[in-house]
Amino acid sequence: MKKLQVLFIFSLAILFVAQSCKRRTIGEDNSDDPVVTPIEDLVAPANFNFETHQDIYVRVKVANPLTPTTRYVIKIYSNVPGTGELINQGLTNTSDFEYTTNIRVPAGQEFLWIEKVAPNGNSEFHEVPASTFVSNMFDSKPEHTYTFPKSGSGMNCKSSCNTTYDNHSGNLDLTKKGTYCITGTFSGSITLGKDVNVKICATGSITNLTLNDKKSRVYILEDAELKITNLNTNNKSAEVRSWSDSVIITGSMSQTGKFKNYGKLYVTNNMTLNSSAKFYNYGLLDVGGNFTTSNDMYNYHFMKVGGNFTLNSNGYLDSYCSIDIKGNLTVNNDIDFSELITVGGNLVVNSNGDINFYDASLVTCENLTLNNDIEGKGSKTNIIKVNDKTIINSNGEIKGRLDLCDNDGVETNNGKISSPAQLSCSSTLPKTTCNPNGFNNVVVKDDDNDGIANEQDAYPNDANKAFDSYYPSASTYVNIAFEDLWPNKGDFDFNDMVIAYNLQKVLNADEKVVQARFKVSVRSVGGSFDNGFGIRLDDISSSVISDVSGYNLSKSIVSLSANKTEAGQDKAVIICFDSPEPIIQRSTGSFFNTVQENPKGTSDTIEVVVNFSTPQDESVLAAAKLNPFIFTNGRRGHEIHLADFVPTSLADKTLFGTGQDASNASSGRYYKTSNNLPWAILIEETFDYPDEKTAINTAYKYFNEWASSGGKSKPTWFKDLAEHRVLGKIFGLE
Repeated sequence: MKKLQVLFIFSLAILFVAQSCKRRTIGEDNSDDPVVTPIEDLVAPANFNFETHQDIYVRVKVANPLTPTTRYVIKIYSNVPGTGELINQGLTNTSDFEYTTNIRVPAGQEFLWIEKVAPNGNSEFHEVPASTFVSNMFDSKPEHTYTFPKSGSGMNCKSSCNTTYDNHSGNLDLTKKGTYCITGTFSGSITLGKDVNVKICATGSITNLTLNDKKSRVYILEDAELKITNLNTNNKSAEVRSWSDSVIITGSMSQTGKFKNYGKLYVTNNMTLNSSAKFYNYGLLDVGGNFTTSNDMYNYHFMKVGGNFTLNSNGYLDSYCSIDIKGNLTVNNDIDFSELITVGGNLVVNSNGDINFYDASLVTCENLTLNNDIEGKGSKTNIIKVNDKTIINSNGEIKGRLDLCDNDGVETNNGKISSPAQLSCSSTLPKTTCNPNGFNNVVVKDDDNDGIANEQDAYPNDANKAFDSYYPSASTYVNIAFEDLWPNKGDFDFNDMVIAYNLQKVLNADEKVVQARFKVSVRSVGGSFDNGFGIRLDDISSSVISDVSGYNLSKSIVSLSANKTEAGQDKAVIICFDSPEPIIQRSTGSFFNTVQENPKGTSDTIEVVVNFSTPQDESVLAAAKLNPFIFTNGRRGHEIHLADFVPTSLADKTLFGTGQDASNASSGRYYKTSNNLPWAILIEETFDYPDEKTAINTAYKYFNEWASSGGKSKPTWFKDLAEHRVLGKIFGLE
């Protein structure tokens, strides 16, 4: 399914003999570069450790359990359930039916999604604002009752306006670059030119809302109430975003650019996505007529179509929740979906079309005509329910974990139903937020007798395992960016080595960790040093680990104990690799994915598995107690850690306080310069690091402001937002 830190530069006026690569001198003349305070003049607060995350305490309560002993599995996601971004899960207790935990998410995370799963598999989820303390109550309302709250726009029409039109009547042709705000009441048409931003906070009617040029932007904010006769984006780079619950398109809606709907959008007639359009629905999209798409449609919440839905040959549909189509669904390209699609009329999958079902998803339709593949993917059974006739033509195939439920059987079958797919109506699906009726009745089973029902158990046939928790989530990776010249400072383009890793914690029925699985890959090598990578588990002794597997050691640098943790350590240290070379594939030279002109390389993902002889509290593997580091150029004692993280027992302590390092062990200060700047930074999501020879604070506009404020200002400086980044100075972005 298509599916959701870096430091500073120092002046190179001082050169160091032990450099791993040559860099550009910071501050060389380039009239297109923004004015940037030199990194040597930047001072960060002494207690700032360059964290780019927020730690959240989560408390969830079930108000009316089915019985006094019913325990619910609580799952916490960083995105809508079904996207794969599970963070944490556990059980409510039987005393007050609560579940509490601590999680870490990227700075700027706006919402969390919290799901309650009953023993019979019925589930319900709520979307809640992410803050330092999150409290959520599942009350006695029906389990499928749910109202999607909108994400906040973070904007208003009172500030950042070059021109404001208040209570305006008449047409506006906005061609001069700038931001225009519309307030009060409005009637007329609005046309936008290049580099024009319009924020609408008004009530009224717009005859034509037209975006003709690239970088045209319309923001319909929360308080707006609009009737728009025709809305047209005529350039693929033009974009409309709406947070309003009251936007009605009464005429046609033809899109060539982007539209992101966070509120409620009602289209009275037909809606068309042209070949360059992209539509993202995070709220409610209600189309009264036909919906036709020739490009990408992403549905994260509820979508209704009163007429027919046609997916053309260049179209794509990716849905994570619910689509209700009153008419026919015609499929001429790919549909990837989870949860529910209901079709009131005929479902026709033509020769270029296919539908991929993911994990316990359901399609219902009146009649099915199949000229290509439909497939059930994932580990759970999916269902397609046909109320009347099923026709499988010669190239049609039903395959994967997919049951075809047609009570009258298949009327015409000239194709295939390939095992494990089957003709059956006996499977069940639980009720969920997006599929409020489920399918058939779910019988509570516990095949491994661990006290956790199969529908709640991630490992229903293994009594030693029950749940998975992740850092940062099941489908995302943290990125750690290193400068490798410590204790000397280099050019701080933060691409000397960039590591991506993901932690999966496997818990038993008592919610104790029995296994940890680290997935690790190398994103860049920006120099000639041959660096190794390891993780110190700051709160775990190696004596509670039975064995470690999956690491890649090709040098004679590291000594291992019998259980394959590193020998001679006071805490458990897991060495993932001692050289990146066996893992990466590059075409030439010592640089790997840091020079734009060079061919891009790839990296294997190794999975290092740590098994515990004694189950551990999940807290000992909290993000704050994971201590990743590199050791440089074949020198095991030459370690580089994140700011204020302690070195391992094997680090060469004589290096502290030399070069530009200003560590002070007695005060817990490590790996910082006298200006409190680090050699490594971690970001809880994929980070687009600078191009070779480009300092971090010239690639990211707000890096200096963030660092000097101790993280209080511009906490999302690293996000994939155009206003944050300088194109041409970030690897992979021209």
